Amino acid sequence: IQDILRLGAELFKNQINVIDHSLSIIFETVWETDSHGKRKVHIDNTPHTMRSNMTESIKNVCNLERRISVPYISSLKDNNFRSYCNNLFPLGYFTGCISITETEHPFRDSDFSLADYFFSVFQIAFEKHLRSVSSTNTYENNVLQKLLRHQPLTPNEQKELSLSDNEELYCFKLHETNKTSCMPKEYMHAALYSFVPQILTSTIYHQHIIGLLKIPKQEGSSRTFLSFKDMLERMNYCAGISNSFSRLEQLDECLIQADYSLQNSTQTLNFFTNNIVSFLLHECTTRISRELLTTEALRRVIAYDARKNTEYLHTLQVYLENEMNITPTAQALFIHRSSLIKRLNKLTDLLQDNLSDPKTKLYYRLWFELKQ
Repeated sequence: IQDILRLGAELFKNQINVIDHSLSIIFETVWETDSHGKRKVHIDNTPHTMRSNMTESIKNVCNLERRISVPYISSLKDNNFRSYCNNLFPLGYFTGCISITETEHPFRDSDFSLADYFFSVFQIAFEKHLRSVSSTNTYENNVLQKLLRHQPLTPNEQKELSLSDNEELYCFKLHETNKTSCMPKEYMHAALYSFVPQILTSTIYHQHIIGLLKIPKQEGSSRTFLSFKDMLERMNYCAGISNSFSRLEQLDECLIQADYSLQNSTQTLNFFTNNIVSFLLHECTTRISRELLTTEALRRVIAYDARKNTEYLHTLQVYLENEMNITPTAQALFIHRSSLIKRLNKLTDLLQDNLSDPKTKLYYRLWFELKQ
């Protein structure tokens, strides 16, 4: 790929960029002047994002390209520089775009016919590149498959997914947010490696993309998750992400966490940390209904409210949410302190429970969460 891009840049004496399906630049030719004053081509293969205004222009074009399967030529204009582009479909679906931009000099008439031929050669090479990216990770893919199937790993396979003292794992599971405009699972799986090969392992298991993120502890996970989120949004996928773990035998439990977070997904990244309480309550009611988890004390309050058209149950909820502080509770209920104290006295008579007892208070807080 780099040899072909270097030859192309020298042929056209202009800049060549290759972007992927998520609108990140993955290859870029950069013209530099050496110490002798000679212009030379350098290939930058570090993935990076484009300027926001250019990204928006390309995104509008790509929304159409995601739904077609035949390569075609297009052009763009940015900052008075024209770009001659070829949209890439090496595997039968849109995988990105290669463009020649007149940053060094205006296009010559002959450039267009030469570019058509150059683009056809590049597409063949790009297909080999995509397949090699996928195949280089086949071993890790097989190791993860064995873990998910509860098959024993060889010492070498265990070493492949081993962690240093400075690293931690996160399990993730992906789901399409919009099936009409997302990339196929097979390509999404291959693309994951091309973006973050050092920290990510994934596989397709039971028709879902499941993977592991390996992240250094001291660096923190925020930067990695920010990049991961950006990629998923561009690809129209969302993820459920487990809590961090360090032992591979914990994978089953962490997959449950990722799966539960994905089922309750409301965002691109859905962390189990934010779903722990609902998971605990879900597990509580798997075998016993909420009705049978309601004590006689609460039933008395519910029955009294229904009979007298009062709001003692709501008062109890707000009182607990405000850590049993009178003033903020009264303010939240829009009543006077003295009125609240009268309600609380009546509540005490109905409940016949000691709300200052930590376990009693915890039960009521959990019950209200369960009710919601």
